[in-house]
Amino acid sequence: MLIIKIKVMLKALIPLFFLLTLNFNALSADNTLSAKEQMISQVALLFQQDAEKLNYNEVIKLSNEIILNRKQYPKVTIAKTYLLLANVASNEGDLESAYQFARDGIASTKDSKITLLLQIKLASILLDKKIINNCL
Repeated sequence: MLIIKIKVMLKALIPLFFLLTLNFNALSADNTLSAKEQMISQVALLFQQDAEKLNYNEVIKLSNEIILNRKQYPKVTIAKTYLLLANVASNEGDLESAYQFARDGIASTKDSKITLLLQIKLASILLDKKIINNCL
């Protein structure tokens, strides 16, 4: 008799378990979207800051997440991330990395405003490199 009651209870709990599993998966998807939207917002916020005052570690941490998962982010966000990387690299005096980041950014977008900003950054890097080479 007890075994029959347990079987009946288990049959009643299976649909409940299934519903709870679906709800948990839906909540997980919402959290993922929220994290992605937060990253995009963070890029937009940093993008508006003075390039010379950007926090190197903050940009590196943010860019690692975005660049490694670039298929999940809009191309404009990826290009802005490359520009942020070019800015912090040039701030640190790493002109070779800054140059490569600017080129990667140009290759990643068709947005004319971002492309122009990346081209200006590229020209600035090339000018800095020329000045350094002339001083040597």
